[in-house]
Amino acid sequence: MSQAIARAAKTPVNRGSLHSRTKRPVNRAHNTFVEPPSPLMPPANPVWAKALELLADNDPYLTSSESILPLPRLLASPIKPEMQSRFFLAWVHIHDFFIYLLSRDSFSPLSNKKWRSLLDIMSGESSGENSKTKAGKQHAEMKEMLEKFVAGAESVTFQLKPLSKDNVTGHFNGRLVIFIKAGPLLSDAREILWDLNELNFRQELLSLDRQLDRSGMLPFDRQLRLEEYWVGSIQQPDISQAGQGLGAPSVQDRVQYLRQRGS
Repeated sequence: MSQAIARAAKTPVNRGSLHSRTKRPVNRAHNTFVEPPSPLMPPANPVWAKALELLADNDPYLTSSESILPLPRLLASPIKPEMQSRFFLAWVHIHDFFIYLLSRDSFSPLSNKKWRSLLDIMSGESSGENSKTKAGKQHAEMKEMLEKFVAGAESVTFQLKPLSKDNVTGHFNGRLVIFIKAGPLLSDAREILWDLNELNFRQELLSLDRQLDRSGMLPFDRQLRLEEYWVGSIQQPDISQAGQGLGAPSVQDRVQYLRQRGS
C-alpha cells in the first residue's frame, strides 16, 4: 500500500468522483482502502475512515496488494477462529524481528499472498506442504528469505522457528498473550491490529515523503523530522495515546498538533 500512496501522489484524482452520489461498487474483500467487516478490527477514527472510503471509490490503480507489514485484514479475515488465533500468534512471534528490519531500512514491501505464506510457515500450518505445488514453492521462497534476513542480523540473535501446534502463548508489548482455538481475545486482537495499522500508516507516510521530498535533508534527519508529527517513534506506536496527534477525533486538535510541530 505504501507504493500505492506514492503513486497516488503523482496521479491526478478526479475530484468530481469523490463527491458523486453515484459510486462504483467497491470490492470490499480486496480493496485495501476499506476496513474489513470484522469485530476484531479496532474502531476506526471516523474522519480517516471517511477519507479512505472516498479513495476506495476512485481508480483501482491507487490500490496495491503490497505492504511493508501484513495488512490487518490478513489476520482478521480467516473464517475459522482457530486459524485466526494461529495467524495472530504467528505475527506476535515475528513482530519484533520485522520491527528490527524496519529500523535498519532493509526490507521491501511484500504482496498479501507472500505475507499469508509467511504466517502459514510461522504458525506451523505449512509443515506438510508439497514443495512442488505453487503454494509449496512460495513457502520455500519465504523460508529462504527469512533465513537470509536472520543471517544478516548483525549483533542480534533471533530464533525464528515455526510454532508447534501446542504453542498458544506469545509476548506482545511486554505482556503475555494467549490464543486459544475459539479465537483471539477481542482486546488483544484489537491492540495488535491497531499496532499494525499504525505501523503501516507511518511507513507509508515515510515512503510518500521520500517520493516528494526536495528539501535536501539526509534521509535519517528527514525521518526524525517526520517523527515529530505523531506520538511515539516510527516503530513504537503507543495505543494508550491513540487519540492524540494525527489520531485526535477533533480537527481542531489535529490542526493544533501540526502547528505546534511545524513551528
